[in-house]
Parts: sequence; C-alpha cells; structure tokens
Amino acid sequence: KVESLRMARLRWIFEHPLGHSLDILMDTLMIYIHCISHNTQFTLDYTKDLALLHDIGCVPGSVKLQAKESKKDDSEDEEAMQEDVLNEQGCAKRRELALGCACGGAQHDLPALKLLYVDLRDTFAKVILPTQSSGHVQFFMFYILSLRPGLTSIFLEFLRTKYFLDPSAAVDVRKNAMAYTGSLLVRGKFISFSLVQSCLEVIVTWCHTYIRNQEASQPNNYQSLSLHPVFYCACQTVFYVFSFRNQEFTNSKNTLTLVSLLNLDHLVYSKLNPLAVCLEGIVRNFAAITRHYQLAYCYAIIEANRRANLPISSDGATPGTTIDMFFPYDPYLLQSSARYIEQHYQEFEGLPKYIDTKSDSPNGIAPHRSGSATINQQEPDEEEDDFLDQSASNTSKNNFLEFEFSPGGYTSRRK
Repeated sequence: KVESLRMARLRWIFEHPLGHSLDILMDTLMIYIHCISHNTQFTLDYTKDLALLHDIGCVPGSVKLQAKESKKDDSEDEEAMQEDVLNEQGCAKRRELALGCACGGAQHDLPALKLLYVDLRDTFAKVILPTQSSGHVQFFMFYILSLRPGLTSIFLEFLRTKYFLDPSAAVDVRKNAMAYTGSLLVRGKFISFSLVQSCLEVIVTWCHTYIRNQEASQPNNYQSLSLHPVFYCACQTVFYVFSFRNQEFTNSKNTLTLVSLLNLDHLVYSKLNPLAVCLEGIVRNFAAITRHYQLAYCYAIIEANRRANLPISSDGATPGTTIDMFFPYDPYLLQSSARYIEQHYQEFEGLPKYIDTKSDSPNGIAPHRSGSATINQQEPDEEEDDFLDQSASNTSKNNFLEFEFSPGGYTSRRK
C-alpha cells in the first residue's frame, strides 16, 4: 500500500502539465502550507485544493497590503511639509508593507500554523541551513513567514541565537545564518522597517564588539578571511541591508541621525578591513550612499586596498580573497510557483539618481562632495533587479534548473 501511494505521487509529479519537477514540488509545498495554515484539507488535487481555498477567499499568492507610513517628529514641521510635497510629486516613494495573505490572518488556524512553522523551521535548520547556495527550495520558509509576518522576528532571533552566535556551530552554518538574515531583511515586503532597523543595530553592535575584542588581542587584529570569516559576513550583511533599503534609512533627519549613531565608519576604518573582502557591488553602493550622506568615507580605504593589490571584487579575485557568501532570497525564477512569492517579494528599485556610484577621477576613486547630505529628492532608477553589477560577477549556467545567476543578483529572466 505504501509503495502504491509512493508511485501514485511520483506519477502525479512526472505527468504534471507544468513539466518541471522542482517547480511542481514548490508549487505543491506552498499550496500545502496555505491549506494547513487555513484549516483546509490538502488533497494533492491541484484544482480541488485551489477551489477550497478560493471558497474561503484566501488563495495562495494573495496579499493584504498597507501603505507604510513614515514616522515624523511633530517638532519638524518644515521637514514634514517637505516630505509631503515630495510624496505628492511622486519623488519619494513609500514602500508598501505586506500584512500577510489576503485574510490578514483572520482565518488562520493558529495551533496548526504554529506546529507547521516549527516543523518547517526544524527541517530548514537541519537540511537547508547547512547547504551552501541552495536554489529555490529555501523559499518555503519565506512563504510561511509571509503568511504570518509576526513569525519573522521569532525566526530571525532563532537564526541569531541558535546558530550565528554559537561558537561551536560550523563556520559555514554561522555564515549562512547571517546570509539568510540579511536576505530576508531586504526581500520581505512583510518585514517592517522598524524590525529592519532593530536587526541592523544588533548586527552592528556585534561587529563593534568583535572589533574591540580583536584590538585587545593584537596578534589577530589584521585582515584575514581565515581568521574572521563570520565577522566579514556580518559586515557584508550590514552594508547590503543598508544599501538595499537606503531610501528608508535616509528619508528624514531622524532616520539619518539613527544611522549616524551606528558608527558605520568604525567598521570601515577597522584594521580588519572588511571593504577589502566584501563583494564589489555591495562595496560600491555602500561607499556611494555613505559618501552622499556623510556617514562614512570609504574611498580612501578602497584606494589603499587597490594600491596594495588587495582585490575588492569577486571578478578575477584569487581564491580566499573575497568572502564566500550567498544571497538565498535573490529573485525566484521558477515559472509556476513564482506567483505565490511575487506579491510578498521586494525587487531592487535602484539607487536614487542623485547618488553617484561612478568615478569622476582618473585613479578610479570618486571624489568627496561635502554638504550633500539631503533628504531623498528623486525617484530611483527603473531597472532590473541588479543590486550587484552583473558585469562585475562571474556568470554561469545551471542546466538542470535553467536559470542564469550572479552572486547576490539573479537576473530577472525566467527560462
């Protein structure tokens, strides 16, 4: 009987009209998650399952949105008026916050959802987290978190306390825990900016503590990927999250003040030299944004690294010179199951036009422009999701999954 059931399920996969086995499995898994979360029977009959979910008015991929309101200090009337004018002109965009699926949680079976979350979390920790550069499968956690956004802070704390902070955990597992943290913070529309701020503050505080500890033990206080891999992953996550969500971090004097209190320049000027080992696209964007808002000046360090022949990009870098860290929630490229992810997923909208990432000087270092720290005044570029420059990355092709990718920025073409 067990064998007959197994063969029936295999036939269902192989004979499925979608044709792509991974896409079918992800499609089925997300419908299963949705059914269990809403106390609806899961039958493995695609049409029937969707019909049952349609009857309750909450199909997979649906989303409840609420325009995100930026907090304003009542004492800053002039700034508030300026932001209102900018919003009316369409020059300053407010990011929409996804409040879970269409029912907003009203029809969730909370006991069943809790048990499902624990099962999926434990499976993720055992199978997915130790796997380097897994493709698409990890999105089952993204999906369940998108249905119930309140679980996100619990999951992020789980990654931080159980894996990232555990000195006995494998280095790759600690690095991957930080990679998932950063990728979730930038890609989840269901994650509030206040949670992003608090998480970034916690990571930056850990980085500062690590630097102080290394300064106290002089023998190891120098750049070394082999000695400080977890630290470099944390720094790259800080640079990545800040750069990706730069418009939210810089849309008012209040948020800029909070960012300045993070002392990002302390990371940049550390003898551990994280700019030398982080990916070039992240370094380039971070340097441009922090220069514009006078939060840190990275170009002197970048130039010193260049002169010392220390690679700052993954393009042509020798093994061991650039941090080996992947971006697990880069764009989802499977055809059918993508519809369950898209409404909850944040694409990269580009840096604002007034932030210059190109060099104006012959030695490749962009000059410092004093007095340029202003509130966002232009719309971001309309472009593909290419947070990391595609030209600066090594492009390869996976024939089985049939998608093109580069570190930290999958191209947005589905095959």
